Amino acid sequence: RMTHFSTSWQGLVEPEEISYRSYDGLYIQGFLFHPPGFEPSKQYPTLVMVHGGGTNSYYKRLSLVEQYLAQQGYVVLAVNYRGGSGFGRSFQDLGTNDWGNGQAKDAAHAATFIRQQSWSNGKVGIYGYSYGGITSMAAISRVPDAFDAAVPMAGIYDFSDAYTNADRIGKIFIRTGHGGSPAERKDVYAISNALSRVKDVKTPLLIMHGEVDVRAPFRQYELAVEILKKEGKTFKSHSYPNEPHGFRNPLNRVDMYSRLEAWFEQWLR
Repeated sequence: RMTHFSTSWQGLVEPEEISYRSYDGLYIQGFLFHPPGFEPSKQYPTLVMVHGGGTNSYYKRLSLVEQYLAQQGYVVLAVNYRGGSGFGRSFQDLGTNDWGNGQAKDAAHAATFIRQQSWSNGKVGIYGYSYGGITSMAAISRVPDAFDAAVPMAGIYDFSDAYTNADRIGKIFIRTGHGGSPAERKDVYAISNALSRVKDVKTPLLIMHGEVDVRAPFRQYELAVEILKKEGKTFKSHSYPNEPHGFRNPLNRVDMYSRLEAWFEQWLR
């Protein structure tokens, strides 16, 4: 033992490592966080958490947001959708030239897996920050019946537009994932465009963003809100002045996740 730091939190549960098959038969790894005192004979609302970073992966670790939501009575499933590292190059390359497509369907099939479990009450939400926000919006726009509520945060929803005003690292990230610029790879950018599919969204969503974000440009939030209003979708929106991609004010982060909690309380209980 190196530290007793984590012992200051009560009621932590060890996540259960599972796997499920996605739309094309590929196994997807996930980590299930059960509420304290979980009983398989009872039924629970469930949340699918999609990680940020795109090519990152979710680790079995101290995950305070997921632990907190589990303590509020949710089963939480954190999924390692295709394109992430740690599963071999061929798995990681599945995201290239297919951003927001297969990954979104992996998340949607997590909801299918959940509803097949005896402990599911049939209500499933999805949330994520950064690339998790991207995947959340992509999932509800591509598989409209998969989720009952969604909270995309700090995401990019039209990579072609984001390429014009993202910071240097953001542009490199976008260009690498699409195999070139929007001018060079118009067809690939069409695949990842969630805003062009908003008309198909059925899921009530809460969208949030920092107003000085240049990694996932704040304009992405503004474009999404504009089209959600135009299409008459059920949604709420909230933005945070002076906040970049990684929030600096801890109280704003607390506020963001408090809003997330209230949104899922409204739609999944």
